[in-house]
Amino acid sequence: FAVWQQRAQKLFLARDRIGVKPLFYALRGDSLIFASELKTLLCHPEIPPQVDAQGLADVLLLGPGRTPGCGVFRNVQELKPGCCAEYTVPQVGAPRLTVRRYWQLTDHEHPDDFTHTAAKVRDLVMDAVTRQLVSDVPVATFLSGGLDSSLISAIADSHFTARGKTLQTFSVGYQDNKKYFHATHFQPSPDAPYIRTMNQFLNAQHTWVTLDSEALAAALLEAVDARDLPGMADVDSSLLLFCREIRKTATVALSGECADEIFGGYPWYRDKTVRERYGFPWAQSTAYRVSFFKPEVFGGIDPAAYIDEGYRATLEQTSIRPGLDPLEQRMRQMFALNFNWFMQTLLDRKDRMSMYSGLEVRVPF
Repeated sequence: FAVWQQRAQKLFLARDRIGVKPLFYALRGDSLIFASELKTLLCHPEIPPQVDAQGLADVLLLGPGRTPGCGVFRNVQELKPGCCAEYTVPQVGAPRLTVRRYWQLTDHEHPDDFTHTAAKVRDLVMDAVTRQLVSDVPVATFLSGGLDSSLISAIADSHFTARGKTLQTFSVGYQDNKKYFHATHFQPSPDAPYIRTMNQFLNAQHTWVTLDSEALAAALLEAVDARDLPGMADVDSSLLLFCREIRKTATVALSGECADEIFGGYPWYRDKTVRERYGFPWAQSTAYRVSFFKPEVFGGIDPAAYIDEGYRATLEQTSIRPGLDPLEQRMRQMFALNFNWFMQTLLDRKDRMSMYSGLEVRVPF
């Protein structure tokens, strides 16, 4: 958000601690231009759609992720999560922009035993979900059958039932998925059986949204338009179409996004081989990506060094209290990598694909 203080001739901007909502800005002469979407900034005549070397490196080497703070287009930046800024317009002299961090992850001693920890986490999760159910418009939940969305749906269902209301839940599936499903570390089994189990447990009104390959392909360009940058192909278009269907019934929806990053749901938290491997665990294909381009495409940037710089900088900035064993140190590094990079990519995708259809997706975790 941004607040203009007329008397002080000062603009205050801030972004939430996690990065749920984006905020881009650019300095042009004595003006600060800001927006929640890149396409909005590019509508301004002073911001031409020119990509510099770093922006191109981000798209080609890190995409769909981005270096924290990188706006891809020349001289465009993104205010990082947990940061705020002041743009001051003095009576004499040039305007000044000051950016500072108001919140960051810090490692602390955890004195509670398992029982107390579980009880506290339960209270926090239930409180977060319940507070985000507050709305003047229809609210629904995503339901994939996984732990995250199932937990949110169960809490929401109980909340609605106690008030004599019926929760709406939505699931997405794909035509012939049963025929073509292939198990992976990320998804070892199909969603449908778990969704049906949850449907039997809840008192909710459930809607299945089934997409086919033709629809996914047809929405690819629209998904890029929604994201403003190259993204995750059919992973983006499927979410865009799913959110469009939900918007026909609800205006707000709750999703389990970010739970895997916070509670260690990904393979690289559990698999020692993946966890100990040097570099971003989800981006081990730099050499393969580079093989498609001529060296001059990157404008003098060394691709391997560029990726390594971002990785090492994150490790160096990770808060780790003294005295921890190597495993605990690595787990904190892995959390920081996920929090600052992978989670931002998913939050960005969720915001762009949902808001493109006017659906507000809230993420309690």
